[in-house]
Amino acid sequence: KAGVEGELLPGLALRPASLSRLTPVSPRGRPWKSTRIYDSSKPLGVKIQGMNMDKERFWELIKESHQASKGDPRKQAKYVTKELARLGESEILAYQAILDDLIDDAYIAELWDIAGIMAGGWGCSEDGFTDFRAWLIGQGKNVFEKALVDPESLVEIVAVGQETQSEALLYVAVNAYELSTGKDADSMPKRAKSIPELGGVILKDEDLLFAEYPKATEKFWNWWIDRNR
Repeated sequence: KAGVEGELLPGLALRPASLSRLTPVSPRGRPWKSTRIYDSSKPLGVKIQGMNMDKERFWELIKESHQASKGDPRKQAKYVTKELARLGESEILAYQAILDDLIDDAYIAELWDIAGIMAGGWGCSEDGFTDFRAWLIGQGKNVFEKALVDPESLVEIVAVGQETQSEALLYVAVNAYELSTGKDADSMPKRAKSIPELGGVILKDEDLLFAEYPKATEKFWNWWIDRNR
């Protein structure tokens, strides 16, 4: 997702005047499954002044958006984008920085293992794992922090066949930046940061993988195998 270390790639080049006419395209060139990131017929309203974007406010916004969207990743991304666009540039950049750090915190081999099992025979690529971590953050602070310690805890909250990737949540700050400032995504200040190292080792041997995560294997993998026999 980054061409050089620490670079935030441009998100959707959407301007308020053209939102209703465009089909948004992600930085990977894939069209969003939603036709609009924000309904341009509804005004953004007055920007909220004096609201500091820290981790507490970040998680509040994630909780609000998850509840409002009823867990739908695309609706959640629209909600967060709209709310961020009410804020100033510094708050939007702070949101992006917090998101980046949380994405790095979840760069854990055990979580990648679980993401792959839940995806069944489709597996989980590196890009897919980044989208998975964005989705995981979107589930809220308690779910996220519990999963860092016990990745298999996700078995308790994820339904078989449920979507567990959200590329859209990765780019809400970029879209909000354009809406809030009227500037192009290319002008959004980039944050210099080191590239994280994967914590742990991915289990490539299926027998070891399934033995390590029996609950996830039983619920997701075995269901996928039975379905595709």
